[in-house]
Amino acid sequence: MSITFYGERGLVNSILLDMDSDLEKQKKFLKAIVFEDGQEKNWIENVTEFHYIVEPSFAQFGDPDLIIIAEEKEKKHVLFVEAKVHSYEDDSIALNENLLPSSYKGIASKLNIQLALRYRFNKNYHCKLKENGYLSEKIKYFEEDAINAKDRYHDNARALKKTKVVELCTDNFGKDPEFLFIALTNDKIDFKPFTVPTLLPAIGKDNWKQDKNQFGLVSYEMLEQNNVIDRSKGYFELAARYFLGLPANTGANPNDRPISTTDMKNWDQKLYDELERYYNKPHTDIKIEKLKGSYSIKDADGRTLVKLYVENDRIQIAFRNDNVDNKLADGKERVKVGSGRSYKSFIVVYPNIDQITDEIENEIRNFCKL
Repeated sequence: MSITFYGERGLVNSILLDMDSDLEKQKKFLKAIVFEDGQEKNWIENVTEFHYIVEPSFAQFGDPDLIIIAEEKEKKHVLFVEAKVHSYEDDSIALNENLLPSSYKGIASKLNIQLALRYRFNKNYHCKLKENGYLSEKIKYFEEDAINAKDRYHDNARALKKTKVVELCTDNFGKDPEFLFIALTNDKIDFKPFTVPTLLPAIGKDNWKQDKNQFGLVSYEMLEQNNVIDRSKGYFELAARYFLGLPANTGANPNDRPISTTDMKNWDQKLYDELERYYNKPHTDIKIEKLKGSYSIKDADGRTLVKLYVENDRIQIAFRNDNVDNKLADGKERVKVGSGRSYKSFIVVYPNIDQITDEIENEIRNFCKL
């Protein structure tokens, strides 16, 4: 029997099953995490037991993908892990100068928001413990103070009042846990997290300055280097094959050639007409944006997935370098789209063509559904 786990939480499940009860592998997972200060936690070797909670619902504090409870003899370390199939920067939202979003509407799935909500739960957990004389069994619910939430996070107070989930937390976290907040991403092995100020966890400037060492990142590539998982075997192999491509925002090699677009006014008329024919078709499952020198097909989050443009007097179609089918990608040129820090990696899957055939249209639709 073979099992293929789906999506982000499927990747989490595959990692857990591949680690199984191997204590050293579980420690290696923790050692692979890159914390904000670049230091490995000195308690990892003292861990004697691991416990995992997968996908609990924390109501208004969100739904963690994974909670790891690493136990020493007299101390518990609780790691909230948020998994993504893309990179940290790609799955985070830009914040204002106060390290807060301008609005919380429609952004709950963004990585730096998810990390922030888990952090806010941690703050409330410790606050409730203190109120109850550090007797965790007396805690009946978690709820932020409204004034404090508005002042610190520019948000409404959030709460968790599900009795069974509250018990799950207090029974497993104990009286004085250390909370840590970890992004599990598809970044490259040498990625340095938390270097872009506008993409930090949305906890506010003062909180970040005080508690930034509670935040870390580990990528699938980092886990593989640390011999926690293996892309060539195990449950992770199948999950990664279908749902884990190269993260486009870190996949752009400095030596990759940037695409060269020209104003549509200067295109060969036949090529322009062909691209306009495609652009003006009644597309129901993709969104095409017409720019000055190219067309961009975007997903619901505004991420460019496909680029259509004219170069060398021929049509070029490039797919974002993320989950591109090997049959389309093999032997094709990898290019950069964008500029500066915003460069993304694309593969020119259809170079030097004159016509967008039905087959090409189908491949574009299939790719954009991933």
